[in-house]
Amino acid sequence: MSKIRVSLWIAGTALALSAVAARGQAPTLGLSESELTGSLSQASKKKIDAYVKYWTGQMAQADTPVKVAGARLKVLEGYGAYAPLHYQLYYARSAAGQLASVLALADRVKQIQAAMAGEAMPQISIQPLLETMSRHANPAVRYLAASGYRQAARRMMAQGRQYATKMLAALERLGMKDAAGPVVGQVLAALNPGPQSKPAEAGRLRAVARKVWLARCKEVLEAKADFVEAYVGAVGALRAMPDDAADRKVVGQLLLEALEAGSRAYAEPAHHTGRAGEALVELLTGAESALADMFKKDMAAVQEVLGDRKMGEEVKALKARLAVNDAWKPLLAKEGVKVRDLPSPT
Repeated sequence: MSKIRVSLWIAGTALALSAVAARGQAPTLGLSESELTGSLSQASKKKIDAYVKYWTGQMAQADTPVKVAGARLKVLEGYGAYAPLHYQLYYARSAAGQLASVLALADRVKQIQAAMAGEAMPQISIQPLLETMSRHANPAVRYLAASGYRQAARRMMAQGRQYATKMLAALERLGMKDAAGPVVGQVLAALNPGPQSKPAEAGRLRAVARKVWLARCKEVLEAKADFVEAYVGAVGALRAMPDDAADRKVVGQLLLEALEAGSRAYAEPAHHTGRAGEALVELLTGAESALADMFKKDMAAVQEVLGDRKMGEEVKALKARLAVNDAWKPLLAKEGVKVRDLPSPT
Protein backbone atom coordinates (compact mmCIF):
# COMPACT_ATOMS: atom_id res chain seq x y z
CA MET A 1 0.00 0.00 0.00
CA SER A 2 1.40 3.43 -0.97
CA LYS A 3 2.07 6.18 1.60
CA ILE A 4 -0.70 8.25 0.02
CA ARG A 5 -3.23 5.40 0.39
CA VAL A 6 -2.15 4.79 3.98
CA SER A 7 -2.56 8.48 4.79
CA LEU A 8 -6.00 8.55 3.20
CA TRP A 9 -7.02 5.43 5.11
CA ILE A 10 -5.84 6.90 8.42
CA ALA A 11 -7.60 10.18 7.72
CA GLY A 12 -10.81 8.41 6.69
CA THR A 13 -10.74 6.20 9.77
CA ALA A 14 -10.19 9.18 12.06
CA LEU A 15 -13.07 11.04 10.41
CA ALA A 16 -15.37 8.03 10.77
CA LEU A 17 -14.53 7.55 14.44
CA SER A 18 -14.91 11.23 15.27
CA ALA A 19 -18.28 11.32 13.49
CA VAL A 20 -19.76 8.59 15.68
CA ALA A 21 -17.99 9.63 18.87
CA ALA A 22 -19.68 13.01 18.65
CA ARG A 23 -23.10 11.41 19.17
CA GLY A 24 -23.40 11.71 22.93
CA GLN A 25 -21.80 9.66 25.67
CA ALA A 26 -21.06 6.11 24.55
CA PRO A 27 -20.69 3.28 27.08
CA THR A 28 -17.18 2.05 27.73
CA LEU A 29 -15.95 -1.43 28.45
CA GLY A 30 -13.44 -0.54 31.16
CA LEU A 31 -12.89 -4.11 32.36
CA SER A 32 -10.24 -4.53 35.04
CA GLU A 33 -7.59 -7.24 35.05
CA SER A 34 -9.43 -9.04 37.81
CA GLU A 35 -12.65 -9.03 35.74
CA LEU A 36 -10.77 -10.75 32.89
CA THR A 37 -9.35 -13.47 35.13
CA GLY A 38 -11.39 -16.64 35.03
CA SER A 39 -15.00 -16.65 33.88
CA LEU A 40 -16.68 -13.37 33.07
CA SER A 41 -19.06 -12.15 35.75
CA GLN A 42 -22.62 -11.15 34.94
CA ALA A 43 -21.62 -7.52 35.54
CA SER A 44 -18.79 -7.83 32.97
CA LYS A 45 -21.15 -9.43 30.47
CA LYS A 46 -23.61 -6.59 30.92
CA LYS A 47 -20.85 -4.08 30.13
CA ILE A 48 -19.99 -5.95 26.95
CA ASP A 49 -23.64 -6.27 25.92
CA ALA A 50 -24.25 -2.56 26.52
CA TYR A 51 -21.18 -1.57 24.50
CA VAL A 52 -22.09 -3.84 21.57
CA LYS A 53 -25.75 -2.78 21.63
CA TYR A 54 -24.81 0.90 21.58
CA TRP A 55 -22.45 0.70 18.62
CA THR A 56 -24.56 -1.68 16.55
CA GLY A 57 -27.43 0.70 17.26
CA GLN A 58 -25.29 3.52 15.91
CA MET A 59 -24.70 1.44 12.76
CA ALA A 60 -28.44 0.98 12.34
CA GLN A 61 -29.27 4.67 12.92
CA ALA A 62 -26.36 6.25 11.03
CA ASP A 63 -27.37 8.55 8.20
CA THR A 64 -24.11 8.51 6.21
CA PRO A 65 -21.77 5.71 5.05
CA VAL A 66 -18.92 7.34 7.01
CA LYS A 67 -20.88 7.08 10.25
CA VAL A 68 -21.83 3.46 9.51
CA ALA A 69 -18.17 2.58 8.94
CA GLY A 70 -17.17 4.43 12.09
CA ALA A 71 -19.63 2.43 14.18
CA ARG A 72 -18.29 -0.81 12.70
CA LEU A 73 -14.78 0.21 13.69
CA LYS A 74 -15.95 0.81 17.25
CA VAL A 75 -17.56 -2.64 17.36
CA LEU A 76 -14.27 -4.19 16.27
CA GLU A 77 -12.31 -1.96 18.64
CA GLY A 78 -14.27 -3.50 21.47
CA TYR A 79 -13.60 -7.02 20.23
CA GLY A 80 -9.85 -6.41 20.18
CA ALA A 81 -9.76 -4.44 23.41
CA TYR A 82 -8.78 -7.47 25.49
CA ALA A 83 -6.87 -10.58 24.47
CA PRO A 84 -8.26 -13.40 26.68
CA LEU A 85 -10.08 -16.00 24.59
CA HIS A 86 -13.08 -16.22 26.92
CA TYR A 87 -13.57 -12.46 26.57
CA GLN A 88 -13.47 -12.55 22.76
CA LEU A 89 -15.75 -15.60 22.68
CA TYR A 90 -18.40 -13.82 24.70
CA TYR A 91 -17.95 -10.56 22.82
CA ALA A 92 -18.43 -12.34 19.46
CA ARG A 93 -21.52 -14.11 20.81
CA SER A 94 -23.01 -10.79 21.88
CA ALA A 95 -22.10 -9.14 18.58
CA ALA A 96 -23.59 -12.01 16.55
CA GLY A 97 -27.03 -11.33 17.94
CA GLN A 98 -26.87 -7.55 17.61
CA LEU A 99 -25.33 -7.46 14.13
CA ALA A 100 -28.03 -9.77 12.78
CA SER A 101 -30.57 -6.97 13.25
CA VAL A 102 -28.41 -4.63 11.14
CA LEU A 103 -28.16 -7.28 8.42
CA ALA A 104 -31.96 -7.32 8.27
CA LEU A 105 -32.11 -3.65 7.28
CA ALA A 106 -32.75 -2.74 3.63
CA ASP A 107 -29.67 -0.47 3.47
CA ARG A 108 -26.98 -2.36 1.53
CA VAL A 109 -24.16 -0.27 3.01
CA LYS A 110 -25.26 -1.21 6.51
CA GLN A 111 -25.64 -4.85 5.51
CA ILE A 112 -22.08 -4.97 4.22
CA GLN A 113 -20.61 -3.09 7.17
CA ALA A 114 -22.36 -5.44 9.61
CA ALA A 115 -21.06 -8.43 7.66
CA MET A 116 -17.54 -6.99 7.66
CA ALA A 117 -17.70 -6.77 11.44
CA GLY A 118 -18.83 -10.38 11.73
CA GLU A 119 -16.16 -11.59 9.32
CA ALA A 120 -13.44 -10.05 11.49
CA MET A 121 -14.32 -11.98 14.66
CA PRO A 122 -13.09 -15.53 13.93
CA GLN A 123 -14.59 -17.29 16.93
CA ILE A 124 -16.92 -20.29 17.10
CA SER A 125 -19.46 -18.06 18.84
CA ILE A 126 -19.86 -15.91 15.69
CA GLN A 127 -21.25 -18.89 13.77
CA PRO A 128 -24.95 -17.96 14.11
CA LEU A 129 -24.21 -14.67 12.37
CA LEU A 130 -22.16 -16.37 9.64
CA GLU A 131 -25.10 -18.71 9.03
CA THR A 132 -27.44 -15.75 8.63
CA MET A 133 -24.93 -14.05 6.33
CA SER A 134 -24.56 -17.18 4.20
CA ARG A 135 -28.29 -17.06 3.36
CA HIS A 136 -28.47 -13.31 2.75
CA ALA A 137 -29.81 -11.91 -0.51
CA ASN A 138 -26.82 -9.58 -0.87
CA PRO A 139 -23.95 -11.45 -2.61
CA ALA A 140 -21.36 -9.24 -0.89
CA VAL A 141 -22.71 -10.44 2.47
CA ARG A 142 -22.54 -14.08 1.34
CA TYR A 143 -18.97 -13.49 0.19
CA LEU A 144 -18.10 -12.16 3.64
CA ALA A 145 -19.80 -15.18 5.22
CA ALA A 146 -17.51 -17.52 3.29
CA SER A 147 -14.53 -15.32 4.15
CA GLY A 148 -15.53 -15.37 7.81
CA TYR A 149 -15.70 -19.16 7.73
CA ARG A 150 -12.29 -19.25 6.07
CA GLN A 151 -10.80 -17.24 8.91
CA ALA A 152 -12.56 -19.23 11.63
CA ALA A 153 -12.21 -22.65 9.98
CA ARG A 154 -9.28 -23.89 12.05
CA ARG A 155 -11.07 -23.15 15.32
CA MET A 156 -14.38 -24.57 14.15
CA MET A 157 -12.77 -27.78 12.90
CA ALA A 158 -10.89 -28.14 16.20
CA GLN A 159 -13.86 -27.45 18.50
CA GLY A 160 -15.90 -30.54 17.68
CA ARG A 161 -18.30 -31.87 15.08
CA GLN A 162 -21.13 -29.48 15.98
CA TYR A 163 -19.34 -26.41 14.64
CA ALA A 164 -17.45 -28.17 11.86
CA THR A 165 -20.53 -29.94 10.51
CA LYS A 166 -22.56 -26.74 10.37
CA MET A 167 -19.68 -24.86 8.74
CA LEU A 168 -19.12 -27.54 6.10
CA ALA A 169 -22.86 -27.69 5.33
CA ALA A 170 -22.99 -23.93 4.82
CA LEU A 171 -19.90 -23.92 2.60
CA GLU A 172 -21.23 -26.83 0.55
CA ARG A 173 -24.58 -25.08 0.07
CA LEU A 174 -22.90 -21.86 -1.02
CA GLY A 175 -20.39 -23.66 -3.20
CA MET A 176 -22.96 -25.79 -4.99
CA LYS A 177 -25.72 -23.22 -5.46
CA ASP A 178 -24.44 -19.65 -5.31
CA ALA A 179 -24.72 -17.73 -8.56
CA ALA A 180 -21.78 -15.41 -7.82
CA GLY A 181 -18.30 -16.54 -8.84
CA PRO A 182 -16.47 -14.55 -6.15
CA VAL A 183 -18.59 -16.25 -3.46
CA VAL A 184 -17.70 -19.68 -4.82
CA GLY A 185 -14.04 -18.66 -5.00
CA GLN A 186 -14.11 -17.70 -1.33
CA VAL A 187 -15.82 -21.00 -0.50
CA LEU A 188 -13.00 -22.91 -2.20
CA ALA A 189 -10.49 -20.86 -0.23
CA ALA A 190 -12.29 -21.72 3.02
CA LEU A 191 -12.19 -25.42 2.12
CA ASN A 192 -8.45 -25.45 1.53
CA PRO A 193 -6.79 -27.04 4.59
CA GLY A 194 -4.15 -24.98 6.32
CA PRO A 195 -0.68 -26.23 7.26
CA GLN A 196 -1.87 -26.91 10.84
CA SER A 197 -4.88 -29.01 9.80
CA LYS A 198 -4.94 -32.53 11.16
CA PRO A 199 -5.33 -35.33 8.56
CA ALA A 200 -8.94 -36.04 9.57
CA GLU A 201 -9.85 -32.34 9.39
CA ALA A 202 -8.11 -31.95 6.04
CA GLY A 203 -10.01 -34.97 4.74
CA ARG A 204 -13.38 -33.49 5.65
CA LEU A 205 -12.49 -30.17 4.03
CA ARG A 206 -11.18 -31.84 0.88
CA ALA A 207 -14.30 -34.01 0.55
CA VAL A 208 -16.55 -30.94 0.30
CA ALA A 209 -14.02 -29.10 -1.86
CA ARG A 210 -13.96 -31.97 -4.39
CA LYS A 211 -17.74 -31.93 -4.64
CA VAL A 212 -17.94 -28.17 -5.16
CA TRP A 213 -14.96 -28.11 -7.52
CA LEU A 214 -16.43 -30.69 -9.87
CA ALA A 215 -19.90 -29.13 -9.88
CA ARG A 216 -18.75 -25.59 -10.61
CA CYS A 217 -16.42 -26.69 -13.40
CA LYS A 218 -19.66 -26.31 -15.36
CA GLU A 219 -19.31 -22.53 -15.20
CA VAL A 220 -15.65 -22.78 -16.21
CA LEU A 221 -16.69 -24.85 -19.24
CA GLU A 222 -19.18 -22.09 -20.04
CA ALA A 223 -16.36 -19.52 -19.72
CA LYS A 224 -18.20 -17.41 -17.17
CA ALA A 225 -15.49 -14.91 -16.34
CA ASP A 226 -16.14 -14.52 -12.60
CA PHE A 227 -16.06 -18.31 -12.11
CA VAL A 228 -12.92 -18.77 -14.19
CA GLU A 229 -11.27 -16.06 -12.10
CA ALA A 230 -12.43 -17.83 -8.95
CA TYR A 231 -10.71 -21.01 -10.14
CA VAL A 232 -7.56 -19.05 -10.95
CA GLY A 233 -7.44 -17.95 -7.32
CA ALA A 234 -8.21 -21.45 -6.08
CA VAL A 235 -5.42 -22.94 -8.19
CA GLY A 236 -3.01 -20.45 -6.67
CA ALA A 237 -4.04 -21.57 -3.17
CA LEU A 238 -3.50 -25.23 -4.10
CA ARG A 239 0.12 -24.68 -5.08
CA ALA A 240 1.42 -25.49 -1.60
CA MET A 241 2.75 -29.03 -1.58
CA PRO A 242 0.38 -31.39 0.30
CA ASP A 243 1.93 -33.27 3.21
CA ASP A 244 1.17 -36.82 2.06
CA ALA A 245 0.89 -38.77 -1.16
CA ALA A 246 -2.86 -39.40 -0.84
CA ASP A 247 -3.63 -35.70 -0.43
CA ARG A 248 -1.26 -34.93 -3.29
CA LYS A 249 -3.39 -37.12 -5.54
CA VAL A 250 -6.56 -35.30 -4.50
CA VAL A 251 -5.04 -31.90 -5.20
CA GLY A 252 -3.52 -33.20 -8.43
CA GLN A 253 -6.97 -34.30 -9.55
CA LEU A 254 -8.41 -30.85 -8.89
CA LEU A 255 -5.61 -29.21 -10.85
CA LEU A 256 -5.98 -31.64 -13.74
CA GLU A 257 -9.72 -30.98 -13.82
CA ALA A 258 -8.99 -27.26 -14.01
CA LEU A 259 -6.78 -27.98 -17.02
CA GLU A 260 -9.49 -30.15 -18.56
CA ALA A 261 -12.31 -27.64 -18.07
CA GLY A 262 -10.15 -24.67 -19.03
CA SER A 263 -8.82 -26.24 -22.21
CA ARG A 264 -12.26 -27.39 -23.31
CA ALA A 265 -13.69 -23.91 -22.73
CA TYR A 266 -10.78 -22.23 -24.51
CA ALA A 267 -11.28 -24.49 -27.52
CA GLU A 268 -14.44 -22.51 -28.32
CA PRO A 269 -13.55 -19.57 -30.60
CA ALA A 270 -15.93 -17.26 -28.74
CA HIS A 271 -13.84 -17.75 -25.57
CA HIS A 272 -10.46 -16.62 -26.92
CA THR A 273 -10.77 -12.94 -26.09
CA GLY A 274 -12.08 -10.57 -23.46
CA ARG A 275 -12.07 -11.02 -19.72
CA ALA A 276 -13.03 -14.69 -19.91
CA GLY A 277 -10.35 -15.45 -22.49
CA GLU A 278 -7.64 -13.82 -20.40
CA ALA A 279 -8.79 -15.68 -17.30
CA LEU A 280 -8.82 -19.01 -19.13
CA VAL A 281 -5.22 -18.52 -20.25
CA GLU A 282 -4.24 -17.66 -16.69
CA LEU A 283 -6.07 -20.73 -15.38
CA LEU A 284 -4.38 -23.05 -17.87
CA THR A 285 -0.89 -21.74 -17.24
CA GLY A 286 -1.36 -21.67 -13.47
CA ALA A 287 -2.77 -25.19 -13.24
CA GLU A 288 -0.04 -26.63 -15.45
CA SER A 289 2.70 -24.89 -13.48
CA ALA A 290 1.24 -26.14 -10.19
CA LEU A 291 1.05 -29.71 -11.48
CA ALA A 292 4.63 -29.60 -12.73
CA ASP A 293 5.85 -28.39 -9.34
CA MET A 294 3.75 -30.83 -7.35
CA PHE A 295 4.71 -33.95 -9.28
CA LYS A 296 8.26 -32.86 -10.16
CA LYS A 297 7.58 -32.98 -13.91
CA ASP A 298 9.61 -31.00 -16.42
CA MET A 299 6.53 -30.26 -18.49
CA ALA A 300 5.14 -27.01 -19.87
CA ALA A 301 3.34 -28.23 -23.00
CA VAL A 302 0.30 -25.97 -22.55
CA GLN A 303 2.34 -22.90 -21.66
CA GLU A 304 4.61 -23.38 -24.66
CA VAL A 305 1.61 -23.44 -26.97
CA LEU A 306 -0.11 -20.44 -25.40
CA GLY A 307 3.13 -18.44 -25.42
CA ASP A 308 3.73 -18.91 -29.16
CA ARG A 309 3.10 -15.48 -30.70
CA LYS A 310 3.29 -16.79 -34.27
CA MET A 311 0.38 -19.16 -33.80
CA GLY A 312 -3.24 -18.14 -34.40
CA GLU A 313 -5.66 -18.29 -31.47
CA GLU A 314 -7.75 -21.15 -32.90
CA VAL A 315 -4.64 -23.26 -33.49
CA LYS A 316 -3.35 -22.41 -30.00
CA ALA A 317 -6.62 -23.48 -28.44
CA LEU A 318 -6.60 -26.77 -30.34
CA LYS A 319 -2.99 -27.55 -29.48
CA ALA A 320 -3.51 -26.62 -25.83
CA ARG A 321 -6.40 -29.07 -25.72
CA LEU A 322 -4.23 -31.75 -27.31
CA ALA A 323 -1.46 -31.06 -24.80
CA VAL A 324 -3.85 -31.77 -21.95
CA ASN A 325 -5.18 -34.95 -23.57
CA ASP A 326 -1.97 -36.37 -25.04
CA ALA A 327 0.64 -35.17 -22.54
CA TRP A 328 -0.78 -34.43 -19.11
CA LYS A 329 -3.50 -37.05 -18.78
CA PRO A 330 -1.25 -40.05 -19.60
CA LEU A 331 1.55 -38.66 -17.45
CA LEU A 332 -0.64 -38.18 -14.39
CA ALA A 333 -2.48 -41.47 -14.90
CA LYS A 334 0.81 -43.13 -13.93
CA GLU A 335 0.57 -41.23 -10.63
CA GLY A 336 -2.98 -42.47 -10.06
CA VAL A 337 -4.53 -39.09 -10.97
CA LYS A 338 -7.49 -39.08 -13.35
CA VAL A 339 -10.19 -36.60 -14.36
CA ARG A 340 -13.73 -37.28 -13.19
CA ASP A 341 -16.67 -36.82 -15.57
CA LEU A 342 -17.20 -33.09 -15.77
CA PRO A 343 -20.74 -31.66 -15.84
CA SER A 344 -22.07 -30.69 -19.25
CA PRO A 345 -22.17 -26.96 -20.03
CA THR A 346 -25.54 -25.39 -20.79
